[in-house]
Amino acid sequence: MLCKAVVDLQSLAEVQSQLNSVFGPLLFVDFVQLVLMTCILGILPLLYSSNEKLGFMGQLIFGGNFIGFFIRLVTLIMCLGSVQPTGIEVNTVVASALVKAQNLNSNQSNSVLALLTVYSSNPIGFTAWEFFPVTRGTLLAALSVISTYAIVIFQANINQN
Repeated sequence: MLCKAVVDLQSLAEVQSQLNSVFGPLLFVDFVQLVLMTCILGILPLLYSSNEKLGFMGQLIFGGNFIGFFIRLVTLIMCLGSVQPTGIEVNTVVASALVKAQNLNSNQSNSVLALLTVYSSNPIGFTAWEFFPVTRGTLLAALSVISTYAIVIFQANINQN
């Protein structure tokens, strides 16, 4: 039973690797686009509100798009970020089952332990084109990028006035 679970884990890791190779570049491009558009749509109405160049409808359109892009960014990261903790939990369950299993011979035990070592150091999860793993912590990184660019744009606007 335990060997079947490890074989299933291995096939799941292969499927995950194929998914990452197909969707990884798309995730990276989508992630960059969402961060940039969230930053731009959040800052532009604030910059133009002092000059009265942007009317109420313009601010409403920018604000609505900002909220839409922000919700897409949070949803993307939270959904894909929940995969890696689940992969870690699966590795933990299989490792504890290995410890409890007494009926495995040494060859089976060594192969299962080798696979668990590989998966524990590289748990199943999504990556953005192999640049970074998409975890829930990625949301904090995205928010820090957005806030940093917001500060830079505000400072550039203050220096122009």
